[in-house]
Amino acid sequence: MFTLNNLKFSNRQISSIQYASEVLLEMSVLQKATLDLLRCVGSNQGNRVTRLVHTRPDTPPPAKSSKEVFEREAKITAKNYAPLPVSIVRGKGVYMWDNEGKKYLDFLGGFATLNQGHCHPKILKTLHEQSSILHHTSRAIYHDLLYQLGEYITNLFRYKRFIPMNTGVEGGETSIKLARKWGYQVKKLIASLLSLDDLHVPCMCKVVDSSTFFVNAGFYSCPGQTLSQI
Repeated sequence: MFTLNNLKFSNRQISSIQYASEVLLEMSVLQKATLDLLRCVGSNQGNRVTRLVHTRPDTPPPAKSSKEVFEREAKITAKNYAPLPVSIVRGKGVYMWDNEGKKYLDFLGGFATLNQGHCHPKILKTLHEQSSILHHTSRAIYHDLLYQLGEYITNLFRYKRFIPMNTGVEGGETSIKLARKWGYQVKKLIASLLSLDDLHVPCMCKVVDSSTFFVNAGFYSCPGQTLSQI
């Protein structure tokens, strides 16, 4: 146990802090090396690098039509989606409007993330009030709202605990962790029974297995690739 300014830290927390400090130090070293490289190259190529470091591109003008939106987006985005040929510029309640002013009834609802409708006045009011107080914090520290949300959700659904997350990766990560812990502690499976080489989700398993400095009792390490091999 270590005490600093009346705050007590466990050995595990100290290890986490040390790890974070090392990462930040490596980032600062990399940043300095990059700037040194740019200066070196700049001395040989005149103002080319100076413009790269000290200027920003102009803000692109907005498209004048839906067709222009489709063409410009197709040039610069990865081909991981095939959107419907509709370009939305604003929304209100259950309705949306495109570049040409055509009105649509939104049946997608942001794939269920906008079931409350676009620009809901109560949500806008809450967003404005909260953003004027505090924008964001990391789970590395506590703040005054998360426990209130947790108490409300666990009481509403009669759960013992909840885990907040904002991506599907974290949902899959938590599912794998729960399955592994149940398998090892309840089903009494052998930890080395399953190898990553037999799975097609090495990245997901490495997400689960990468938190070396945090609580992982009962989960065990994933056999197979090491982080340095990915």
